[in-house]
Amino acid sequence: MRHSLCAALLLLPAALVAQNAELHVMPIRGNVFMIVGAGSNVTVSAGVDGVLVVDAGTAAMADKTLAMINEIDRATSEPARLTTCVGPTCYQPGSPGPFTSFGWAGPQYNAVIASPKPPKPIRWILQTTVDPEHTGGTAKLSLAGKTYNGGEAGRLIGDITPATVVGHENILKRMTLTKFPEASWPTETYYIPTYKMSQYINGEGIQMYYMPNAIDDTDSIVYFRYSDVISAGDIYTPGRYPMIDTARGGTVQGEIDALNRIIDIAFPEYRHQGGTMIVAGHGRLGDTADVAIYRNMVVVIRDRILDLKKQDMRRVIVVVTLLCAAPSYAHHSQAAQYDTTKEVKIEGMLVQFQFRNPHTFIQIEAPDESGKVVRWSIEWGGVGQLDGQGVTRTTLKYGDPVIITANPSRTPNDHKLHMLTLKRTSDGFGWGTRPGEVIALEP
Repeated sequence: MRHSLCAALLLLPAALVAQNAELHVMPIRGNVFMIVGAGSNVTVSAGVDGVLVVDAGTAAMADKTLAMINEIDRATSEPARLTTCVGPTCYQPGSPGPFTSFGWAGPQYNAVIASPKPPKPIRWILQTTVDPEHTGGTAKLSLAGKTYNGGEAGRLIGDITPATVVGHENILKRMTLTKFPEASWPTETYYIPTYKMSQYINGEGIQMYYMPNAIDDTDSIVYFRYSDVISAGDIYTPGRYPMIDTARGGTVQGEIDALNRIIDIAFPEYRHQGGTMIVAGHGRLGDTADVAIYRNMVVVIRDRILDLKKQDMRRVIVVVTLLCAAPSYAHHSQAAQYDTTKEVKIEGMLVQFQFRNPHTFIQIEAPDESGKVVRWSIEWGGVGQLDGQGVTRTTLKYGDPVIITANPSRTPNDHKLHMLTLKRTSDGFGWGTRPGEVIALEP
C-alpha cells in the first residue's frame, strides 16, 4: 500500500500540483523583483519602458506567473511623482522602492495623475538556459506581450507581434532539435561572449554573459548593471548540487569557471557579503559569499572524485562520496582557489602593497608565459601573521624589484597566486625561506 501510494504521488501531473502552488514576490532592488515558485525563479524588471523577464518558469505555472507579473506591472504603474529619475537611487534607502506613495505637485496636475497609468506589456524575455523548468512558460508570456520595432517587422503569430525572446544561439539549436514549441524559441540570438541590450531598459543597461560548457552548452547569466543584480540561472542553485548535463556539453570545470565569473562580476559590500544580489535558478536570493560557498562545494567534490580515480576506486564509492559530500561553509576557501601541486616563479616590479586583514595582497607587474607584461595579484597572510614574521606596513613599497614563487590559481589564465616565497633583489630581503615563514592555505 505504501509503495503504491508513493508511485501515485510520483505520477501526479505537474499541472495538478501547479493548481495548489503559490507564487511569492520578493522586491530585490529598484525596479527588479524575484518571483519564487514558478518552477524556476523568475526575475522581473518593471518600469517606464515595460516589463523585462528573465526565464519564464514551467508551462504548468505559466498562467499564475503571468498573473503575478501583471500584478507587479500594475503596482509599478501607480501615479508617478514629478521627476524624470529612474532606477534604484530614486528611492530613499530602506523604502519599499516602486511601492512608495507619491505626493502631488498641485491641483492643476491632478487631472494628469488622477488615474494610474496603463500597465506596460511584457516586451522582452531573456533565457538563461534551454531547461523546460525555465523556458516552459515562454510561449504563454511572449504571446501576452508585444514587440515595438518599427513597421512591426518581426515574428508574427496571427496578427500578434509577441514579446522579443533573447537567448544564446545554442538554445535555438536545442529547441529546434527537440521540437520545442516554436512560440518559445528565441527571436534574437547571440554567439559572442556577451550581449548588451540595445537600449536602456527601465533606467539601466542589461547585459547577458555566455557561460560555455557549464550546466550544458546553453547557459547565460543576466546582469542588471544599475540595480546591481545578477540572474544566474541554473549555474547557481543553493540547496542542491549542480545538475550538469554532460550529454549536452556540460562540464564540471565549466561550472566552476562560470561560478568564478559571477564572483568576478559581483561587488560585495563588505567582506564578500551584501552588495550585488544574485538570483539563483532555484532557491533563495544570494550574494557573493553564497556563490563562493557553492563554488567551493563543487571544487571539493571534483577534487575528491579525481583523488578516488587516482586510487582506482570503484564507481560505487565515487557515487557515495558525491552524495555524501557536504558544502563547505568557510568564508573563503584558498585550497579551492589555488593549485598546491604546482609552483610558478615570476620576477617583476611591485606596484601595490595592501597590508590588511583577513589577507594581505601585493600587486606585481611581470611577464606571463607569453612574455606579455601583466598585473599579478598575490595573496599573502593576515596582518597578525605577517607582523609576527617581521613584515610590516612599510616593509615593501612601490617600485621594489621582487622575485616570487607561488601556487597558481586553478582557473586557467587567471593571474592570481598564493605566496610561497618573496625576495627583494635590491637589498636581498626575503620571506618564506626561514622556519615558521609560511602561510597555510585555508581549507
